Amino acid sequence: MSGKAQALTIVSSVRLPLAHLSFDLTVSVCGNRMWALRFDPDADMNARPVALANGFCDTAEQRSALAADLREIADYLELQV
Repeated sequence: MSGKAQALTIVSSVRLPLAHLSFDLTVSVCGNRMWALRFDPDADMNARPVALANGFCDTAEQRSALAADLREIADYLELQV
């Protein structure tokens, strides 16, 4: 095994924007499912994008847990408005 990073081929990707945050869901050619929560500042904010959290959701249980977390966030936001 070499010290070089292996190439990753993306077969699908979805970005869900929410104000200055975005939630990315990505699937690679080998079937891995990755998620990332990022801070995406406006150009006038004089700030750089930052990855806040990320992980994998390869099993059905992990995907179900991620979906439940996203629904909980949506429910919370709906109550705030």
